[in-house]
Amino acid sequence: MGLRRVKDITNTTGIELVWRLFTSNSLWARWMYQKYIKDTPISELTCSLLDSGTWKYNVQSKDKVLLHMKKNIGNGCETYLWYDSWLPKGSLINLAGMNTPNLSRFWKVSDT
Repeated sequence: MGLRRVKDITNTTGIELVWRLFTSNSLWARWMYQKYIKDTPISELTCSLLDSGTWKYNVQSKDKVLLHMKKNIGNGCETYLWYDSWLPKGSLINLAGMNTPNLSRFWKVSDT
């Protein structure tokens, strides 16, 4: 019959929206990136009461996206050492199961 559960459609839409945010060069993606993301790893993104509904939806969807997202290291300048999922089994912070020291919190792979 072509019927789908609303929860499945909502999950798919959330994942696609976050995917477009990180892969698109559209005006919307650039604006969202500059306003909310700046130099923060995706796993550390948060929202506040005054943020837009779209941003809140993106933050709520990030955990589902992180399950399927892998980062290419490239030159290491855009890959967070601890937070990005650049290893085959996930992010270094999750594999180590520890908190990072404040000095190395936002290290890039190219910094090591």
